[in-house]
Amino acid sequence: MSKWQEVTYLGRKDWDEGLATFDFDHPDPNFLAGQFIQVGLEDDNGKMIPRAYSIGSAPNAPLELYIVLVDEGALTPRLFDLKPGDKVYMAKKFAGHFHLDKVGPAENLWLAGTGTGLAPYISMLRHPQVWENYERIALYHGVRYGAQLAYKEELEALQAKYPDRFFYLPTVSREEVPGTLQGRITNTWEEAITRVGAAIDPETTRVMLCGNRAMLDDMTKQLGELGLTRALRSKPGQIHSEVYF
Repeated sequence: MSKWQEVTYLGRKDWDEGLATFDFDHPDPNFLAGQFIQVGLEDDNGKMIPRAYSIGSAPNAPLELYIVLVDEGALTPRLFDLKPGDKVYMAKKFAGHFHLDKVGPAENLWLAGTGTGLAPYISMLRHPQVWENYERIALYHGVRYGAQLAYKEELEALQAKYPDRFFYLPTVSREEVPGTLQGRITNTWEEAITRVGAAIDPETTRVMLCGNRAMLDDMTKQLGELGLTRALRSKPGQIHSEVYF
């Protein structure tokens, strides 16, 4: 049996040039918040071009993928050329271990990511589980330019709704934007902690990291200096990470 099924493309919301949320009519979007799915299109020779994308929608809601255009890529330029009603292929099974069941409840949860690594956190924040498992949640999102702060209005609305529980910490590295931290998330960590007002402690804190390998390594090193360790299959820890480009 083929691993693929056809789904219908519904449309997209553009956040910035080459940065958009894509909506699909998936028949059964039953997954764990934080998981990803394989998307594919056939090339001129009938060979499948697959790519994994994290999901921004909550489980059992219309499927939403947060995608950045890669001009030289084999797939994303074709996705940006889709018209509503077009068909794409999606894997029949959702995948990935970057979800809250792997993290476990704690007092504080940090969701740190760069670029489209924000997607799994949007899915988590739209699901009741994160609000049931953690007293305080900090979303620490790094981009190059302010226009790339997707979901900004939704996240600011959450902060207004839960002023003592949710902390939105947008971080911009290449321009000054009012209300944001200035720099890379690897360099503004101490200021971010100050804004949240809660110490990073292995007994009370869990951290999720989603981004490129260099960011993950740097952040893991800094968190290690605070006593946190990376969670492995053979050894529990407080840091859960996923490489995402």
